[in-house]
Amino acid sequence: MRAIALAGAALAVVQLAGCSGSRDATVASFPDNSKEAYLLILMDPAPVSYTIRLNHFNPEEKTLGHTPFSAPRDFDSPLIDQPQYVARVVDPGTYVISAIQQQKMWGACFNKNTRQFTVKPGEALFLGEFRPQAHLAQIQAIATQKNELSKLSYDYTYYDEGIIPPQITTPGIGTPDFLLAKRYEAQSLAYLHGRLQPAVYKPVQYTTSMSCMW
Repeated sequence: MRAIALAGAALAVVQLAGCSGSRDATVASFPDNSKEAYLLILMDPAPVSYTIRLNHFNPEEKTLGHTPFSAPRDFDSPLIDQPQYVARVVDPGTYVISAIQQQKMWGACFNKNTRQFTVKPGEALFLGEFRPQAHLAQIQAIATQKNELSKLSYDYTYYDEGIIPPQITTPGIGTPDFLLAKRYEAQSLAYLHGRLQPAVYKPVQYTTSMSCMW
């Protein structure tokens, strides 16, 4: 067992306006006839590591997926001082942006203040630019108030009351974030063959209070 301290999230973050991001090597190919789906997100830098969590969502039952085949999909922040595109190949279906984690130990559930989107087999979607600073500051403030700034390495803490909505842009065909993503696709993602499209977001409603899966 070892104690882990919540790193300060209020440190200065390098701001690189207009930066197109550096290359992400997590996905090397994505065939046109793939039965899977492709997700791309631009993650802004932070002074600590963070993770964006997606969960499968059943729009008819308005619940999260609860099977081994619907395990959460995580996007981990790069430990660099500039925005970076991060890609994941996932099962097709409907997802919600369910939470943000800091240092894999503290987290915040977005609950009903989040969004859902659907991606089909062979599709490539750009989810937008995620800006973590406000989330990390809120986690820091709640942990300070609850005196939970230090914990054992196996002890996970997640907050779900009063959490702000995910700070992510809403991409569209002509929005600056999507135009930058298309430029990045042309320069670094030739295997997509121009398939990248903006995600179409919808509000989320749950029939259960359980809106995070860890």
